[in-house]
Amino acid sequence: MMPGDHMQVCAEMGITARAFTEHGNVSSHVKAEQAAKATGVKAIFGCELYCETGDEGGRYKHHLTVLAMDQTGLSNLYAVVSKSWENFRYKPTTTGDILTDHHEGLIVLSGCLGGRLATAVMGGKGEDEKAADIRSGARVAAQFREVFGDRYYLEVQAHPLLDKQRAYNRAVARIGSRLNIPLVATGDVHYPRETDQDIYPLLHAIDRGGRSNTVEAQAQSWEYGIVLAHQTGDAVFSGLLETGLRSSTAEGALAASLEIADRCDVTLPKLKDLVYPGTEDELTW
Repeated sequence: MMPGDHMQVCAEMGITARAFTEHGNVSSHVKAEQAAKATGVKAIFGCELYCETGDEGGRYKHHLTVLAMDQTGLSNLYAVVSKSWENFRYKPTTTGDILTDHHEGLIVLSGCLGGRLATAVMGGKGEDEKAADIRSGARVAAQFREVFGDRYYLEVQAHPLLDKQRAYNRAVARIGSRLNIPLVATGDVHYPRETDQDIYPLLHAIDRGGRSNTVEAQAQSWEYGIVLAHQTGDAVFSGLLETGLRSSTAEGALAASLEIADRCDVTLPKLKDLVYPGTEDELTW
């Protein structure tokens, strides 16, 4: 679906800001800004990066949610994404060094169950559940906070039907309390309405080399129900409680999403603002 469809649903629901974080891409940003002007809903520009933070060198990449907080952050976000495509290994790949070199102005969220933090705590997204490793998770979170400071948040999601999400949310709450890192509620939304997502199972199957009714596609069926139209504040709050978070913790995670929206203030550069290389003021972003 186009960014305008998402923004229209946000406007109908009274949602005041919407972050766009495609996997490995920033191609939605221009249309998101146009839709923001048309609907009055604030567009937040980001990317869900594919990261290698160690020596993996293989197909599996950790997911990391990165948002541009200001113009410097936007420049750094685009630099990171560009370098990730130059560093293509099965997917556009970002490394810890690239992130560190371009950290200014970026707000970083710890990621979904496929993120580096979740992998340290619970094992990889496709692996069997294991007992929460709080110590390993705390080490990973501390490393990110060392680079990003108060621009680093720990993601929790309201997916109570997932055993792993319930265990992970509780573990993240412990890590956040231990290290004094705020939690933030995220939705992992792909489509605005249920009627928009018929193609989603097929895309999953194609990505996994099968058909729409393959085991791989069916194993992801829980994701098909995550649509923007269901993401009311009450629904997200209730979902977080059902994963085992305390009421005060869930409230804090929701408040942090509003805090991040307030912190992000970015305008995309326009063609008239570009300065061509070789002229007096060369474009630097």
